Amino acid sequence: MKFKPVNLILLILLLVAASFGQVLQKRLNAPDDLAFEQIDGLPGWRQTQFRDVTLPGGNAAGAVFLGIGEGDARDKLTPAALCRVLYPTQGQRVPAAYFADVNCPNCQSLELKLDARLDRLDLNRIELPLLGRSSEIAARAILATRLHDPEGRVWPKVAAKQSGIRLGTSMRALLEQVGLDPDRIQADMNGPKVAALLETNFSAADTLGIWGTPALTIGSTLIMGDLKIETLDRLIELEATRENSGC
Repeated sequence: MKFKPVNLILLILLLVAASFGQVLQKRLNAPDDLAFEQIDGLPGWRQTQFRDVTLPGGNAAGAVFLGIGEGDARDKLTPAALCRVLYPTQGQRVPAAYFADVNCPNCQSLELKLDARLDRLDLNRIELPLLGRSSEIAARAILATRLHDPEGRVWPKVAAKQSGIRLGTSMRALLEQVGLDPDRIQADMNGPKVAALLETNFSAADTLGIWGTPALTIGSTLIMGDLKIETLDRLIELEATRENSGC
């Protein structure tokens, strides 16, 4: 069987495209390479970094940001205090803490993966509002609600809805539906407890060297940026069997 030159060239191009597609698909499905380095001043802690970190100012980048809250000098936490902030309760699953900003698009991608692994993780969300005033207001609303809703009946919805300094009509109705006092939560948003929680969150971030969001700790491993679900599974397995960790 003879091929015309044009048909032969087309066949070759199709074969090359198919081969390239297979290679690309394998690369997309392959787990991220894991390379760890120790975190200075935190015995037993290590870190790795992936793509898609949203920096203050709203930029996504893979380069180190020079600092969060520049000009604000905060005392770093002791290793024991850091562990208490990250993992206030210890369950049977692998402990994890997730530093998030409601306006961080990369955070939403990582959060979906974490939600899919709640059967293997004891997950603690830590508000780290880096992306402006609206992020800070939303973080205050979330933290104020969590003071009265530790089981998470309604505060996750606050993250999606709250954007103003004062609670809106729909938000107040939502809180009242589950027996929470909107006026008390409104007062707590600007009260000392929420202010102290935010300050502690930033101190924890400074202690770990976190410079953007999302940031994730699994056990005593810090991960900056989004990652593939396969890599998340590997990190969970590694941390579940790791000895001499920092927490």
